Amino acid sequence: MLGTEELTYGRFRTLLFHLPRESAFVQAQLGVAGKWTTDNYLTAHVIDGLNHLYVLLGSVYGARPKPKFEPFPRPGVKNVKGNTKTYAKFDLEQLRGMLDQTTQAVDDG
Repeated sequence: MLGTEELTYGRFRTLLFHLPRESAFVQAQLGVAGKWTTDNYLTAHVIDGLNHLYVLLGSVYGARPKPKFEPFPRPGVKNVKGNTKTYAKFDLEQLRGMLDQTTQAVDDG
């Protein structure tokens, strides 16, 4: 039971922050972006690099119509005018703050 010697709030907090990426809790917090691993993001960057090369070579050798760069879609990232430098931001600090408040309330009470 939570809040007892068997499972203290501090231990529960530690367990919560070290859950694997595949856990239901982490998936609920991160949404669709939680299903993407680092490998997926790196593969998307490689695809973007190849697309940049395609656009560059198409422009140099006069391909008609001129190819346009379209970044590979990533979950949680809004693409604004081809900006690939915008990454998803996950606010886990709010969760940490809530857990800190809960821990303080239990310690005070």
